[in-house]
Amino acid sequence: MNKFKYVTPLTRVDREALERLVKADASGARVRMRAHSILLSAAHFTIQEICDIYQVTRTTVSTCLDDWEE
Repeated sequence: MNKFKYVTPLTRVDREALERLVKADASGARVRMRAHSILLSAAHFTIQEICDIYQVTRTTVSTCLDDWEE
């Protein structure tokens, strides 16, 4: 099992869309958290670091990153 997991590099369009979600999405905190987690992963924050920031489980972060990759 790979100790580190990161999303694939983001395109400029993807990064801008995620940044918009983080700043102003009306869907709620969960959408903003997921968008920010993807941006953090792209910046090579580990899953554990993202878990510590959001106080969620590894499964939550890992699932978010997997969903993005799909």
